[in-house]
Amino acid sequence: MDNQTEELWILHASANHSGTGLFALTNADVVKAENRTPKELATISGGRYGKITKVVLSDITYLKCVELGCQEGVVAYKWIPQLLASEQMVTQSALNCDSLLCVRRCAGYGCLCIDGSCT
Repeated sequence: MDNQTEELWILHASANHSGTGLFALTNADVVKAENRTPKELATISGGRYGKITKVVLSDITYLKCVELGCQEGVVAYKWIPQLLASEQMVTQSALNCDSLLCVRRCAGYGCLCIDGSCT
């Protein structure tokens, strides 16, 4: 349940602004329960969480992203405003994370910091 959304991204956002949610899940059913079709990007194995599935969910508000991100089975998540990057840009970024080292966040829109490495 690690919210890795950049604070500056939500500074001028309103409750109805749309964006893309990026989630690292141990249970992919968490976002499927929302009657949405998440796009599965990758499955990461190993580490203390075991198998993790990285998914994007388009056309989601920040508050809905946080609500989903606080559910059991979510390792990390972030919300990227549509005004900053399209879902296609987030997806493309997610495919190029390159396992860079990280502390709390990764620079790429589609990357999440898990156990000290961008995935």
